[in-house]
Amino acid sequence: MSVLYSEANVSPGTTYANTAALQAVNTTTLQNGVRVQVTGSGVYQFYLQATSGNVQPTTGPGYWKLVTDPYVMMSASNQIDGSQVALSDSLSLNDGTAAAPTFNYAADLTTGLYRVGASQIGVTTGGTLRATFSTTALTLASGIALVGAAGTVGAPAVAIGETGTGFYQTAAHQIGISINGGLVATLAATTFTLPSTVTLVMSAPGANGVPTIAIGEAVSGFYASASHQVALAINSATTWIQTATQFQMQSGIAILSAVGAVSTPAVAIGETATGLYQTAAHQIGFACNGVLAATLSGTSLTMASAVGLVMTAAAIQLASGGSVASASTITLGQGGNVFTISGTTTINLITSTGWQTGSVVTLLFGTTITIKNNQAPSGAGAAMLLSGASDMSAIANSSLTLVYNGTAWVQIAQSVY
Repeated sequence: MSVLYSEANVSPGTTYANTAALQAVNTTTLQNGVRVQVTGSGVYQFYLQATSGNVQPTTGPGYWKLVTDPYVMMSASNQIDGSQVALSDSLSLNDGTAAAPTFNYAADLTTGLYRVGASQIGVTTGGTLRATFSTTALTLASGIALVGAAGTVGAPAVAIGETGTGFYQTAAHQIGISINGGLVATLAATTFTLPSTVTLVMSAPGANGVPTIAIGEAVSGFYASASHQVALAINSATTWIQTATQFQMQSGIAILSAVGAVSTPAVAIGETATGLYQTAAHQIGFACNGVLAATLSGTSLTMASAVGLVMTAAAIQLASGGSVASASTITLGQGGNVFTISGTTTINLITSTGWQTGSVVTLLFGTTITIKNNQAPSGAGAAMLLSGASDMSAIANSSLTLVYNGTAWVQIAQSVY
C-alpha cells in the first residue's frame, strides 16, 4: 500500500463541508497527491497537472479528484488520521526501535510497538523494551511484573487450558492453585498447604543418594526404601526407616533430645507428663504423671521411696558380684548382689561405699570362717548386726544375707549346713 501526505493547510482531521469549501483551498503550495475528506462525498486527491478535474481550485494550479482506493492520509510528521482511515490492504512499515517504535502516539513518541526480530513484536514504554510477543511466548523484561486481578477458585486470575484451572490470590501474600474450580494447594512465603482431601504423590521412590523429597541439598531428604516404608537420608546415608509399626534407627545413629524435666519428659509416652528425661549427667529418670518413679545410671536402678518393684511373670535374678577375699574389712564391688567369700580371715566389717539404704547382699562361704557381730565401725567399714547378737561360724556351703539400713548391715537370713 502507498502512503500519501497532506500539507498543514489541509491536515488530517480537517473535514470540508462540501466541494465548494474544498474549491476555496489555496493550492499554490500543495504537492501532488495530497488528500482530504469532504463530508458526504468521500476522499479527494489533489493533482498538480493543469487539466480540468472534478473540483477546480479558485486560487492555484491543479484540481481535486474523488478517489476510492485504499490509500492512507498522513501528515508531514507521519501521523495517521484515525478518523479518516479505512484499510482494505496490508500496511508495510519500517521495523522501528525501542526508542522510536513503528507505532507510537503523537503525545508520546517513545511508547508503542515495533519489530524486535523475525516473528517478534516488542512493546516499549519510555523508549525501553518491556515485553516481547513471539509465536510461542510472551517474554517480560527484567523488573516487569504481570499484574492481574486477584481471581477466585472458580475463575483464577491466570487460567491454564480452561477457565476453572490455574492460579489466583487466596489472601494477602498467598497463591492458590485451582483445578476445575477446586482449591488443591496454597503457597505462602513459608508454607505449602494441601487441603485434607488432596494427597502429594511423588512418582519416583528415590534412593538415599537421590531422595524423592530433597531438603537443602540433593543428597539429603526422604525417599521410599521399600513398599510402605519411608526413609530419611542425610548426605546419601540412610539414618532411619519408618514403617507402619516401627521406627528403625540405623546402626551408629542416636536420637538426641532436650534434657526434659519430671513434668515434661524429653521422650513422652502416651501423655506429656509420662516418659524419660535426664535427671543428672549420665542418668535417666522415669516419670509417671509428673512424678519421678525410678532413676537409671550406669551402675544402678534406683526406685523412688514410694515405688515398689513388682514382678508379675518372672523371678528377680541377682547378678554375681564375684569373689571377695576374706579380710577384717571387706569391700563388695558394685557388679552384683551375691558374693563368694574365699579365705579364712575373720570378717569384722563391710564397707558401705556405693551402697544405699535398702541394699541387699548375700555372702556365700566356701571354707570355715568367723563373721563378727556388731564390731566398732572404722572409716567406711560398717558393722554387721547378726541374729541373736552372736557371731556366725560359717562353714563350706553356708550363706549370710544382709540388708544395709544406712548405718549397719543387718542380718536377714543365714544358713549353716
